[in-house]
Amino acid sequence: MNIYIILSVIWIFCIIAFIIFTILLEKDNNYEEDEENLPYSKKDFLLNIYEKKFFIELEKIIPENYFIYPQVLLSNIVKVNNVSKKDFWYYQNKINRKIVDFVIFEKKSLTPFLVVEYDWTTHNKADRIERDLFVNEVLESAWIKIIHIKHSKNLDIENIKNDLYIALWIETLTEQSSENNNKI
Repeated sequence: MNIYIILSVIWIFCIIAFIIFTILLEKDNNYEEDEENLPYSKKDFLLNIYEKKFFIELEKIIPENYFIYPQVLLSNIVKVNNVSKKDFWYYQNKINRKIVDFVIFEKKSLTPFLVVEYDWTTHNKADRIERDLFVNEVLESAWIKIIHIKHSKNLDIENIKNDLYIALWIETLTEQSSENNNKI
């Protein structure tokens, strides 16, 4: 008789579990049926106050033959090369969700020339240091220069301008040298 009670309890438990599972599954699928009411809204801003001020200052000091874009996906300026199909997604996924603060592009070709990272205090955290080192290595392997500017309420624009011009000048010289070598 005990065996019948145990089997009955197990049977009732299975029925209850099935009902709960069905209800939860139906609840999870409701989002697909209501495509008109998606849970998205427009952000109030792309950059925070300090990033926006920094962006405005950068726009003022970059040479006119360059554009600057904020919040660019790393995978939009570098690509995975010379790996098997199997390894492609491994490397692509490592860069897919990484965003760099600002990218300076050459106007004519929209070629990325320089990445500018505006480093907050969060860049001192271990995971952020690791992320920054990885991004630096990726950009270096893609021959894209990067400069890091430490966040400050009172930015030294002249110093930033000098760093920026040095980086752009070096990049321009490298490109001109490469073009000259290709002509020979």
